[in-house]
Amino acid sequence: MHLDPFPISSGDYQKLQAFCPVNTYRVVKGTELPFLLPRSLGDKVVGAVIVGSGAGVDRVYMVNLHRRDAKAGALDQQPLAIAEHNGKLIAGFIQHGDWAGRTVQPAGDFVAAVEGSGILNCYPYVGMPQKESGDIQELEPDSQRAAFWNSARFVLP
Repeated sequence: MHLDPFPISSGDYQKLQAFCPVNTYRVVKGTELPFLLPRSLGDKVVGAVIVGSGAGVDRVYMVNLHRRDAKAGALDQQPLAIAEHNGKLIAGFIQHGDWAGRTVQPAGDFVAAVEGSGILNCYPYVGMPQKESGDIQELEPDSQRAAFWNSARFVLP
């Protein structure tokens, strides 16, 4: 597992904060994040969980992308970790995560059968919270918490 640095503007960071206040989480559609993602990645995203945490001058945000992995026929979590420390932003994608629940293998030829139809963008699969938003203490399932803690450890000083 490693951090692949990603540039983020202060304007994009402010938009992210407007989506998800500190110490909360929010589930969003991939189409709600075009300001944040390169198009090549944004086209693969079916949804995301945004988590904000912090106090005072320190904040950590995670945008846990749920994206199609066409080669593997799977749905993967790919977190974008963002830390604000004393006004300085550090951001990057967590690559090759190894926490439980990071990758979901739908049964049979599911991904191939529906990928072109667009229905995959609405498919509720294991790994997404059941509630659309809430307090960070309510974040579930375990794979979302693991993605957040792995993200935080890479970007916090």
